[in-house]
Formats: sequence, C-alpha cells, structure tokens
Amino acid sequence: MHVFFRVLTAAVLSASAVAPGQTLKPSPQQMRDSLLQMGRIAALESPGAKPFRLTATFSTFDYKGNPAGEGTLEETWLRPGVAHRVITFHGLRSDQTAKDGSVRETHEGFTGSFMERRVIAALLDAVPEAAMLPDDAHLDYRDYKVGASKLDCIIVKPATPVKAGMAEDPVTVYCSDPASHVLRLRQERYDFAVIYNKLVRLGEHEIAEHVTISQNGKPRASLTVTSFAASPDLTEKDFVLPGNTADLSQADIEVPAEVIASIALKKVPPVYPQVAKENHISGTVLLSAIISKEGTVRELDVMRSPSPDLTESAMNAVRQWRYKPYLVGGAPTEVNTTITVNYAFNR
Repeated sequence: MHVFFRVLTAAVLSASAVAPGQTLKPSPQQMRDSLLQMGRIAALESPGAKPFRLTATFSTFDYKGNPAGEGTLEETWLRPGVAHRVITFHGLRSDQTAKDGSVRETHEGFTGSFMERRVIAALLDAVPEAAMLPDDAHLDYRDYKVGASKLDCIIVKPATPVKAGMAEDPVTVYCSDPASHVLRLRQERYDFAVIYNKLVRLGEHEIAEHVTISQNGKPRASLTVTSFAASPDLTEKDFVLPGNTADLSQADIEVPAEVIASIALKKVPPVYPQVAKENHISGTVLLSAIISKEGTVRELDVMRSPSPDLTESAMNAVRQWRYKPYLVGGAPTEVNTTITVNYAFNR
C-alpha cells in the first residue's frame, strides 16, 4: 500500500502563528462528535486498524530548551495488545514486546525520560480523551486562524472542579482542520503545546510526519517519522515474549503526591536564592518526578515555577530526597509522581 504525504495548510503550523478567529459556536454534541472523529483518525493502534511498521527519530530538550538526548523508535503493530517496540536513547536500547496480556522488556541499563515518553505518546496516542471522554465532560469551542487557514478547536475541561490547592484546571485544547478533522495542534496544562505537521495517511488513519512539543515557547521534543507503511504480512508468530525479562504491565504508574510524601525518608530543604529574596519572589515550584525502585529521584522536570532561580533551587534540593521503595504486589516499582516545593517570602 502506498503512503501519501500532504500538508493541510499553506503555512507550517507554529504556536506563534495561531490567532483567534470568529465562527458560530457548534452544539455540545457537535463538539463531542468532532473530538471523537479526531481520535478515530489519529488512532493508529485501535481495533480494526491495519497492521503497520513505523520508524522515527526524536530529540528531547530540558526545561531550559537545551538538547537533552536523541533516540530512535521502531514500532511494529499487529492489533491491540500485540506489538513490538524498540527504543534507543542515550546510546541504550529498550526492546518491548506486548502479547497475551503481558508486556515484557529486555534492556541493558536503559532508562527513559519524561519527554521521550511524551513525544512518542504524542505520535501514537494523539487524542487520549477520545477513548475516555466522560458523558459530563465540559466542552467549549474556539476557532483560530493560521495564516489564511482556519483551525477548529475543542476545549476539554474537567467534569468536576479541581481540588483546592491544585495549580490549575487540567484543560486540554485540540485543534483540527475543519474539512478533514485531522489533529494539527494540541495545547495542554503547564503551557505545553504539541504541533502536528506534514501528515501521513494509511487507510482511514493519519499521523503527523513531524511532531514538535514546546513549553512556554521553549523546545522540549521533536519527532520525525522516517518510514511508515501497512504490513499485511504480520502474524502472531512474529511476536514472541522473551523469557526471564522485566514485566512492564505495571509500568508508568502514577502515584499521588500525598502518597509519595508519606513514604519520604529524607528531604533536603531548598536554599532560598538570594536574588529571589531581593526581588521578593515567592510561590510554588511544581515538579514531575520519576522515583526509582530504590527510592531515589531518577528524573525531574519542571511543570510550573515562579522563576528560574526557584526552579534551580527546588531541583537541586529534590534530587537529594529519598523514599521508601514503592511496592506493587510486594515488589519495588518505579513510579511517576508530582512534587511541590513552596517558597514563602517573609517581609
């Protein structure tokens, strides 16, 4: 099967090129239908989708926009629950196979990162709300102009108010081409923006050949699809679970901040930067963290911060924190969580 490439708008999308337009607001049901259609088009790995092989290269950047790593992705997919994924990152390799309800990995010291996971998910799971949109979700609409072209944007808001003390509502915005309903832009909480350019078509589905992620205007990740084609020759026999390997069925566990805080063993207090004191800067630094099986802080990323100085102070302190290993079924397990560091300026 041939793969067709096309660019939907005359201008390549960029976050700075988007401006509000004016259009009559669609009904709630029309917005829901549009979001679900966006999801169906982008869902390569959905029931009934054609088997495929895909390769890509990607780069990640730290919260300052500096290069953090480069890697490759190889995805071979037969049907939901049967797939093979190879990721190389920082010169190390992870080989993952999913079959018979299990996901197993062989690797030699491979450790992923937030942005490595995020950019791959942005490609293969571009509209996660489409598969789990609750009936009482609040949807809103706005249209945007990109050069001479227009994007239809669906704003997904939480069905219930957020808890007191949370940084902000977990609002996500999905913007699509009005004629094709193909996703072109996704905006997420903590000022993340995902841009989808140069689309690749396979059967009824389309993905972007080029995906970029930015945060507060700084680059955080980019991914380029280097090959993508249907693979009707794939069978179950092509996917073999390796023995004596790590089971990833419990991978990417998200643990609430208050639960992780309750098993802390050591918390090094942050040093309030003198320049922040002099400028009367205070507030909360919100960090995403990966806690290793040993209870160390393996990786940190900043989601929200009042200033770069407070960010550096918080990260320097939290990197030294230690926790009891988080247990799943009695076994120590690597988990994701959030950590807040508060800075209060006393006048």
